[in-house]
Amino acid sequence: WNDMLAADLLPMVKLALRISHDMLDEEIISVIEAAMAEMVRRGVRPSLFKHCENPDILAAIRIYCRKEFWVNDAGRYQMLQTAWDTKVDEIRRHHPRKRS
Repeated sequence: WNDMLAADLLPMVKLALRISHDMLDEEIISVIEAAMAEMVRRGVRPSLFKHCENPDILAAIRIYCRKEFWVNDAGRYQMLQTAWDTKVDEIRRHHPRKRS
């Protein structure tokens, strides 16, 4: 993935976060990149980000971004963390890494 991919996902994530201004765009792009890096760290194949049309990947990115921006409520944060963990596990199970 690259900066261009994160920038391409920016409108989708801003809609999910209910943000209509541009003041947080750089921070949101950074969080999108962190979500993708964390998914790779947890075993998701980087090739799944190539065109980013995979609805599970898109859902995981939205969940991660909500979790990072909506941290005022500990209960909501924990709910989003659980949803994130579940979604990443689901992606790994349905799209396992190829063994060399």
